[in-house]
Amino acid sequence: MPFDDPLNAVRSEYDATITNLSSALRDEINAVVAELKRWGGDNPPPIAGGSYEGFDDYHTYRIELERPLFPPENTGVLLTLGQKRLRGWVEETENDGRAIWVQLEERLKADPRDYVLSFDPTFVLQSTLNELESLHSENSHMGAPAVAKLFGLLPTTVREGESPSAEIVGDLNEDQLRLVRIADASDLVIGFGPPGTGKTRTGAAAIAHLATERNLRVLVTAHTNAALDTMMAAIVDRLPTWAEAGKIVRSGHLSRSFQHLGISHKDFRERAYLAHAAEIKRTLDALEAEADLLFPHTRPDIGGRMSIRTLLRGRPGRVDRPRSDSLEARLQTLEMRLLSVAHAPQARNILERLNELRTKIRDEVGHPEKTARIVGATFSKLAVDPTAFNRYDVVVVDEASMATLAQVAIAAARADQKILILGDPRQLPPVVQSRSRNAEEWLKRNVYRQLGLEDPTTTDPRCVLLRTQYRMAPPIRAVVSDTFYAGLLIDAPEIVKRHGTIDLQLVDTSNYGIIEVGPNGDESFVPNRSETSGKSRINPVHADLVGRIVRTLHEEGETDIAIITPFNAQTRLVRDALRFHDVAGDFWNAGGTVSTIHRAQGGERDVVILDFVDAPGDNGDTRAMSSFLDARWNSDLPNLINVAISRARRRLIVIAHARGFRQRYGRGSLIFDLLARIYNEGTYVRMNPTRLEPESQRRAPGSLDHPGHRRSPVVRR
Repeated sequence: MPFDDPLNAVRSEYDATITNLSSALRDEINAVVAELKRWGGDNPPPIAGGSYEGFDDYHTYRIELERPLFPPENTGVLLTLGQKRLRGWVEETENDGRAIWVQLEERLKADPRDYVLSFDPTFVLQSTLNELESLHSENSHMGAPAVAKLFGLLPTTVREGESPSAEIVGDLNEDQLRLVRIADASDLVIGFGPPGTGKTRTGAAAIAHLATERNLRVLVTAHTNAALDTMMAAIVDRLPTWAEAGKIVRSGHLSRSFQHLGISHKDFRERAYLAHAAEIKRTLDALEAEADLLFPHTRPDIGGRMSIRTLLRGRPGRVDRPRSDSLEARLQTLEMRLLSVAHAPQARNILERLNELRTKIRDEVGHPEKTARIVGATFSKLAVDPTAFNRYDVVVVDEASMATLAQVAIAAARADQKILILGDPRQLPPVVQSRSRNAEEWLKRNVYRQLGLEDPTTTDPRCVLLRTQYRMAPPIRAVVSDTFYAGLLIDAPEIVKRHGTIDLQLVDTSNYGIIEVGPNGDESFVPNRSETSGKSRINPVHADLVGRIVRTLHEEGETDIAIITPFNAQTRLVRDALRFHDVAGDFWNAGGTVSTIHRAQGGERDVVILDFVDAPGDNGDTRAMSSFLDARWNSDLPNLINVAISRARRRLIVIAHARGFRQRYGRGSLIFDLLARIYNEGTYVRMNPTRLEPESQRRAPGSLDHPGHRRSPVVRR
């Protein structure tokens, strides 16, 4: 398809941008391969076990590992058995690193423990590169004009349209409603949504308005599964009958906590089963009867058992009757029986007819991504499975600040009429491994930077700033607003009326340490000192302190807690400290989280404990402190700190070696000025050394004499 005349005028600039992005992606691919060693991806542990979790266009498995591993989300996965190689990617990692959820292109043909696990972190990047390069002008890609507008190379139309219906408006405030009205009549709209300002609610309202009242098909994309699932849930909340009617689909893996929405591929298959249940049942009855006659030793029987491992290895035995009588469960059980005797020609014949039945069901499901009115997919899904998607009237990009310009471009290329960008350039930027000039310039360049819309005070008509926040207590909001949003944020009325303890607290560990008392009364001092762990940092004394604080918070009735740290290695020490102080069980059961700042984005908790970890080295040498927390070296530090402190609803507890930050970075540095503000406006706790009695002298956990009770750092001035 030839370019429109307006694009011809900027063809050279357009192609130069695509070329620069492609070059930066190649640099990133090389850097990511080298980075495998950092988190152990070059030497993954053996598989300890696994379970099949279902089929949602891809096959989902929970893979248990013999030792902890923390691969980044969307890291490519390879499972190898002999000459057979199955490819997929990591969907999520469990908190303790002992299990990962993966999606595979094919179903495993043997027990997961028989496979060799390896990682291919370039899988999604390479797929993104392939899609990006297809956008070159020489390929006459029909989505090129939309991408050119995204790059700021073509003019956009910005008008304020009509207000949506009362059902769609709901409780939107004026800024939120203005964004929906501009989305109604414009072809490129940028939503600037600081923490807690209802960005997801506003985006869902805009999508519902465009889909129902303007009859437009919408593609919703995001960088992470968590962000996408949250947005899809908000859309279903606005349009519940659409989900029931199959007009909304979430492509790829829908997180377990969102499966009740009824918008996964599994839900579409179940509808196809119901629509053709009688015909499918007749065919399945005949195939089961034939299998019973030919292979009776594989027949399910309540009186005995046959493991999946035995079945797949072809040894005779018996298997439990499936708990579910659903047609899909019967189909899967019959398939496993036949796989146990797959060497027999009769079994292969029945399997072929079984696959024909599967194909029929799949044809009935069709390709919901190409027919549904609202489709949700991650950038990774768009890249690795591009043929599953067609073109859409509207493309919505959520959490856009975290996405590279390359990722947003391949999504925008599917837009025929409108692009709606939602995010916050003052929160996390794209994560980039490469330090090449191309990668720094182009991969860390998100769409806000590309369009010159990173300043919250902008008056650009394309950009709408959401100012009213519904999350943070006023003292926390004031710090966030003044530090990162030019003082523009205001509190919703219900925030001002919020009940419960509200506090900003600085726990100063400048004089802190642990006095360990041996069995013979000998004492040794463990100083408050951080150290390097791989490419990360740890501070055992701070980790122990976090455990003590959590115990005290639980005693006060606080259970909705997030522990956040800039350093991944520290999260493991904190988990150990929670177990040591006997609070781990209650903490996890109440939904507590321990994470890095990157993993914390998108979440919120009543209480946030922010552990800065870093402290001087031996003899108070501040040169040993990490430059990662120095904004002069780390340009992303303001975004990281903003995300960390803005997760808190009512209480923010910051643990820091204040003297070390003052001496190392000085007044005027971001972290020290933040600590000074909390000192002046909140609660200040100066920690003194704590004695740790020998194991034999400690009281039982939970007693009032337990050290965790007697020496709590969470006190009032």
